[in-house]
Amino acid sequence: MPVINKSANELDTLEWFPFRQLIRNGVSSIMTGHLNVPLLDDENYPASLSKRIINGYLKDDLDFKGLVITDALNMKGAIVADAKPGDIELQALLAGNDILLMSENVKPAIEKIKTAIQKRKLRKSALDEKVRKILMAKHWAGLYNYTPVDTTNLYYDLNNADASYLNYRLYEKSLTLLRNDAVLPLQNSATERMASLVINDTLENTFQQTLSLFAPVQNFVMSKDASFATVDSIAAVLSGFKKVIISIHNTTTKPQLNFGITESMISVIQKISMRTKTIVVLFGNSYCLNKLVIPEQTKALIIAYEDTYLPQHITAQALFGAVPFNGRLPVTPGLSYHRGDGLNLQATGVVKYTMPAELNIDLTCLQKVDSIVNDAIKQKAFPGCQVYASVDGKVIYNKSFGYTSYADTQAVENDMIYDIASVTKINATALAAMWLYDHHLLDLKQTIEYYLPDYEKTNKGLLTVEQLMTHTAGLQAWIPFYKEGLTKNGKMMKKYFSSSKHDDYTVQISDSLFMNPKFYSRIDKQIKESPLTEKGKYVYSDLGMLLLQKIIERQAGKKMDVLLNEEFYQPLGLSHLLFNPRSKFPLADIVPTEDDTVFRQTLVHGYVHDPAAALLGGVAGNAGLFANAQSVGVLMQMLLNEGSYAGKQYISKATVDTFTKAPIPGIRRGLVFDKPETNPAKGSPTCKSASPQTFGHQGFTGTCTWADPSNKLVYVFLSNRVFPSAANQKISKLSVRTEIQQVFYDCLRKVR
Repeated sequence: MPVINKSANELDTLEWFPFRQLIRNGVSSIMTGHLNVPLLDDENYPASLSKRIINGYLKDDLDFKGLVITDALNMKGAIVADAKPGDIELQALLAGNDILLMSENVKPAIEKIKTAIQKRKLRKSALDEKVRKILMAKHWAGLYNYTPVDTTNLYYDLNNADASYLNYRLYEKSLTLLRNDAVLPLQNSATERMASLVINDTLENTFQQTLSLFAPVQNFVMSKDASFATVDSIAAVLSGFKKVIISIHNTTTKPQLNFGITESMISVIQKISMRTKTIVVLFGNSYCLNKLVIPEQTKALIIAYEDTYLPQHITAQALFGAVPFNGRLPVTPGLSYHRGDGLNLQATGVVKYTMPAELNIDLTCLQKVDSIVNDAIKQKAFPGCQVYASVDGKVIYNKSFGYTSYADTQAVENDMIYDIASVTKINATALAAMWLYDHHLLDLKQTIEYYLPDYEKTNKGLLTVEQLMTHTAGLQAWIPFYKEGLTKNGKMMKKYFSSSKHDDYTVQISDSLFMNPKFYSRIDKQIKESPLTEKGKYVYSDLGMLLLQKIIERQAGKKMDVLLNEEFYQPLGLSHLLFNPRSKFPLADIVPTEDDTVFRQTLVHGYVHDPAAALLGGVAGNAGLFANAQSVGVLMQMLLNEGSYAGKQYISKATVDTFTKAPIPGIRRGLVFDKPETNPAKGSPTCKSASPQTFGHQGFTGTCTWADPSNKLVYVFLSNRVFPSAANQKISKLSVRTEIQQVFYDCLRKVR
């Protein structure tokens, strides 16, 4: 039993002060604690059983008239020496309590109370008074007219959007950064090896899952009581990483259990901190800090106070600069840390995963997206999809639906990657061209033959780069290049194709189809010899993007995918945006596309769907990129930010403006980027509410992404509508992509 051994002056000015104020302002009930206060009762009784404290001090001196409720009577603090069943309950009643909480001896207690009334130890009128007070409280609470609670939507009523967002804000504001040796915020770079070690929780918990939204982090787990041999082994493995994030979970508030801090935890922190840059995150009570020995070498220390979903989700974002650190320690847990300690660290502009309520968007409005998607899946427009939307750099929607195929065996998850088809044109080819333009290596008015001398004597030599980008060069829409490698009876020519990889057959097109690089010359010959239509007229063409890729690679002096990785994808931390994904991702994480019965005679899974891009080794100006929705979303956010992201300028503002505007009157196209159709007589690739400043692109496999500077909206939709056949046009007939986009505008309009 705790002892409050303080003087009358100390009790009067501190402990009793809030009680006096609350009683004066009409508080209706007070609970008595199992505490010993020698100044008020020197017989070593707990306050909950003390007549001197309850009847004498609380009721007489403080003049409290409300309900007095005991603390739980089954607690050890309520035990009195030599007490028999029912004795404590009777003593609590005699002391002045009105309600006896959690009695373990109800029947014997009732009998002893009756006996006490008969022997006049307890006046019946006193018992009647207690009952009357309880009945009055019930009447005040409306229980005299009781109606059962309607449990329909009870969970959502109790956890409404405003309350949930308030909870979110409280957690966000409380995050406390106690140490930062120039390591935070973390850079979301795909080139920097980072690891996360979870102690005393499950592998890939919410914290680790959220970390993976920002950078490729390798996950590890350790029990709180791991052997020192295990600690040594883990420390040795993690020393190979440039940064290690150690998170401590499932601690306790009990001092007698050392607040859940163990020697293994302390040891692994010390050993890892000695070898590499280490960040420690404590999801627990402040007093854990008094037991958690943090070596000087530890680069950063964060306390998040609680160990539920939101603190884990928010803290992981804060490490990368999506959320600021502004919290302060509420107590002084020991000699090393003091009340008020905490460092400020501002957000850097990294995309933040938040709640719609932060932007005053009604969650029920966004639920319309779910309805559109679920109906489309039901009608077999596609087996599954990913949908992403952000406003002003804040992600309000990021969901996966359905399955990777109609077999319904593997559900789509947010980290799975899709073949994004022609979205490659803006997320790869245009990006590379913009980089060249910024570095004065690309002139939009210059001719093809200037950059590609072998095109000097072709009908394409005098076409300009701008004409390629705006699809006004008069090029054919596409060419089935693979047919040049077929015999008259439709079989693959052995000099170009093989069923196995050997000798000169090094370009892999499917699991059982390999190509001789000599075929590249046949592709180039077909492009050079293809006829032109009317120049200046808009005709969408993949050939222009293939020529643009050749120009990019010649001017950059390296392959396009290498350039993009070095300048954009890796610095942005976009590990889920890449060409030829089978080199880095298991097949289970890649969504299949078409069952190709014409060219490859197999299900296309992990290889680019577009035949031309496949023949070019999976890296092409028109197609080839694989991605998940959030990676595309981050890239589009950078463009929406006029080339800037997390404090780094990737492309100049002027270049972004040049490429995303429509340069030719009467033609909606920007430079590679597609835009809304302004002519009402023509169909638009965007919804009706998209502003004229909007830029993006659609993809043949059932994909699209759009960024709207006027509304600060980024929208991404990825699906495999071509599974199992590209003949499936339901996604367009149902207007799925534009209908979903319109919902986001409708939800924004309700706010504004």
